[in-house]
Amino acid sequence: MGLLDKLLRDAGKQIGEKIADSAGKAIKDALGDVVPDNRASSGSVSNVTSSGASTVSNAATNDEESGFSWGPTMPDEENQYNYNGTFTEYFANIFKEDFSEYRVEQESQRNGKIVVFTFYKDGSKALVVELLSENSQAENTRFTCIKEKIPYTRFYYNHHGWWNTRAYVVKRTRDALNG
Repeated sequence: MGLLDKLLRDAGKQIGEKIADSAGKAIKDALGDVVPDNRASSGSVSNVTSSGASTVSNAATNDEESGFSWGPTMPDEENQYNYNGTFTEYFANIFKEDFSEYRVEQESQRNGKIVVFTFYKDGSKALVVELLSENSQAENTRFTCIKEKIPYTRFYYNHHGWWNTRAYVVKRTRDALNG
């Protein structure tokens, strides 16, 4: 690869990261009135340990607003924090049980900080699902999917107050598969 190619690739990567950061900020700002900022609340606290195990404290007050798979109080529905296993095992189980018509391959990247599930149907890629930390700046998989016109979605496994309930994961995954 020539020097010009490398410079263009690096510049494109930086531009892509800035666009993603700006889009993320715009979305957070737009949702500010809809999705409560739970970081300052004394509500539920969820942590993902370095081994991938999660712990939850369910001491939230009931006066805070909640929505579909987010809010200060852990929902009764199965979610990644009340699942008897790691967040990776939780998603793998949902994909196996609810999307059995697809062959799903799992790949761990960056020492398990990113997990990529690739769905195949009839020998073709049907969907790529990425599990990321909310602090991740990784965009390579998403940009590759856009370039190759492969459906893509992501879930954050450690965003405070976002529970990734089973219904939410199934709906988002199905929506992504259906384009």
